[in-house]
Amino acid sequence: MSFADVDLLDLHVHTDSPEPLYEWLREEEPLFWDQVNEMWAVSRYEDVVFVSKHPEIFCSRHGVIPKLSLDIWPDAAMINQDGADHTRQRNLVSAGFTPKRIQKIYDRMVTMVDDLLKEMIAKPKPDLVLDFARPLPMRIIGEMLGYPAEKDAEILDWTDIYVDGGCGPEHVTEEVADTFGLFIDFHEEILEQRLEKRGDDLISIWLDAEIDGHKLDEETLLYEHSLLLVGGSETTRNALSAGMQAILQDRPQWEALCADPGLIKNAIEEMIRWSTPFVRMRRTLTRDYEMHGKTMREGDEVVMLYPAANRDPRVYSDAQTFDIHRPFKKPSLSFGYGKHYCLGAPLARLELQVALERLCALTPHIQLSEGNPGERRPSSFIRGLKTLPITLA
Repeated sequence: MSFADVDLLDLHVHTDSPEPLYEWLREEEPLFWDQVNEMWAVSRYEDVVFVSKHPEIFCSRHGVIPKLSLDIWPDAAMINQDGADHTRQRNLVSAGFTPKRIQKIYDRMVTMVDDLLKEMIAKPKPDLVLDFARPLPMRIIGEMLGYPAEKDAEILDWTDIYVDGGCGPEHVTEEVADTFGLFIDFHEEILEQRLEKRGDDLISIWLDAEIDGHKLDEETLLYEHSLLLVGGSETTRNALSAGMQAILQDRPQWEALCADPGLIKNAIEEMIRWSTPFVRMRRTLTRDYEMHGKTMREGDEVVMLYPAANRDPRVYSDAQTFDIHRPFKKPSLSFGYGKHYCLGAPLARLELQVALERLCALTPHIQLSEGNPGERRPSSFIRGLKTLPITLA
């Protein structure tokens, strides 16, 4: 089978059984020219690592969404920076993500997880995504940012809409722009409050963070705030839902996990690998470069296909099988690699840890709803489930 004419930005390509495509790319076209979108794609693990490690060849400063210029959709977040600019901005943002601060939220995290699980248990038709995996990271991030609790659901609805813009230029619709405008209004309201009086929240910390006389300006604060919401909510939500779907399809693995909490940390790594919440990120060639016998030209775009790389048989044996006992000699690429490795990865892992611990404690008999496998979210940017009906008998 050949996928030579595939459109890698088509919403259904990465949603409806993408594994045959990924296998073809890895084995037949490891450097693939997407003629529909006029961009390159790498799909093998080591190639994604190489592109990630060499920003002097593959830069981020022109944007990380394929075919979407920063002139069209401006974004001053660190994800769109390179070199010293990226390092400085990342160090300023990381002031809110110290191990001490992340551990500090642990007790509140347990309470929030338990509250959501008890609400889910009480429902006649519980859904693991709608009732638990979707709202959980928003509650946690909302508390870290000092949101009024009653705003969490509304802000989550906003992010679900404007994250569609990450699928490419044609998806930056009027609705996406208007919804992002609502977020901007909310951000400015919060910022005004923090400028008047600081709190113990991330925006207050970012306002005061300073390195060698450099501080985050108000535009940068807006986009780092947005990046945190999208990255934080989507990663945990989709790793948890897709991971739970996989483990519940193999009952002995779920029973083993609940019987031995020592398996949880490894299970989390497998859930992150298996789910791979983000489909791809873009880089732009700073000069001509040859790979796999083909020459990419300066200015060309190349996308890194994380789901394909995370199932590369050169790195993971039996890569198409979900296995909580898998030995990880190399980490998955779900959080990226190199200087752009996800700053919130420790927080996401802690959220997943608490979620699994409390799911085992409060819902050990959880099962997938028979005959209703759930609904996947069509996207060329985010991989995830929209729904996952369950039973708790």
